[in-house]
Amino acid sequence: NNIEGSLSRNPVNAILEDEDENLWIGTVEGGLNLKKKGEEVFTHYTTSSPARLSHNSVSALSIDEAQRLWTGTWGFGVTLLDMKHPGMLPVKYINSALYPQFLVDFVGALSYDQQNNGMWIGTNQGLFFYDIDKDLLQKPFRDGLSDHINGIIGSVIDNDNQLWMGCSEGVYVI
Repeated sequence: NNIEGSLSRNPVNAILEDEDENLWIGTVEGGLNLKKKGEEVFTHYTTSSPARLSHNSVSALSIDEAQRLWTGTWGFGVTLLDMKHPGMLPVKYINSALYPQFLVDFVGALSYDQQNNGMWIGTNQGLFFYDIDKDLLQKPFRDGLSDHINGIIGSVIDNDNQLWMGCSEGVYVI
C-alpha cells in the first residue's frame, strides 16, 4: 500500500524538474507524483484522480512553451496536463483510440522542440511529431523511416537543435 503523502511504491520511470523547481516523477503503475519545492509530501495523479491520466505507467515527461506537462504513458499514449492546475481534467489526450492510424500508446520519450513548436513522441513502434500550432499528429518523414525506429526509450534536443533518440538499434540523430 502507498502511504499518503509519500512517493508511490512503484519503480520510477521518469523525473522532471520544472522552472519552479518542483519535481514531477512518473512511476510504473503508480501514476504521476508531484513534490513541490519546499514541501515534503507528494501529490499523486492517476487514472482515477481528477487529473484522469490515460494510464498509470508514466514513462516520459516534457514541458512545452505553454507550460503544459506532456505525460507519456506505457500503455495508452500521452496525457497533457495544465501544470498550474494538474488536478483538473486533462487539456488533451493523444493515443491510438483518438488517432487509430498511429501507434502512439507505448511512449518511451518526449522532447519539446522549441524551434518548431512541437513535441517529438518516441514510442515502442515509431517516431511521431505533434505540431502544436496546427494541433496535428504526424509522421515526421515522408519515406516511412519513422515507422522503423523502434524501442525508443530516451531523447534530447541539443544546443544545435538536433534530436538525439535512443532506441533498440542504438542512437539516431535528426
